[in-house]
Amino acid sequence: MSHSYFCSTDDNLTPVKYNQYLANKIAGARLVVIDGGTHFVFIEKPDEVNRAIDKFLQTL
Repeated sequence: MSHSYFCSTDDNLTPVKYNQYLANKIAGARLVVIDGGTHFVFIEKPDEVNRAIDKFLQTL
């Protein structure tokens, strides 16, 4: 099963390195890093996040 993790470059609560660690530990996981967002990247960068989700869904 595939999984996508979304994080952003300016998230101080869960930095990219923590998300990369999780993605490396879960088989089939893929990390998507959104440039410039903080911990609320889904709110701050909805177009970028939605494009990444659409791309992921096309792989299923």
